Amino acid sequence: TRSRYATFDKLDRALRPIYTHHGFSHSFDEGESPKPDHVRVLCYLAHTSGHTRTYHRDMPADGKGAKGGDVMTKTHAAGAAGSYGARYLLKGIWNVAIGDEDDDGNGGAVNVGERITSNRSMNCAIATAAA
Repeated sequence: TRSRYATFDKLDRALRPIYTHHGFSHSFDEGESPKPDHVRVLCYLAHTSGHTRTYHRDMPADGKGAKGGDVMTKTHAAGAAGSYGARYLLKGIWNVAIGDEDDDGNGGAVNVGERITSNRSMNCAIATAAA
């Protein structure tokens, strides 16, 4: 496919200078999900003041496509679940709204750098995460 959506890399390149400027960092891990055929993706958001908050998202890893057919191995599915989970956590933690333009390559393209043009756009998320 010719997917042109807000990838983790694009999001991180746009967001990292802003959140690191304000003393935040994050790291990702995986844990046990209570849901069958799911991967729990964990994100540890830390601040230089010593506070840490853990976010998580349970992502399906069954290898099934949109129509229910097998489209990948369980290993590939687990890797894809981890990648997508990290992307969704990054968007959620910083309250990045991609909107209708992020259609996973089905028509539109997103330039995240144009969406996040100043530190002001992140102030609400930063204040919330620091609280």
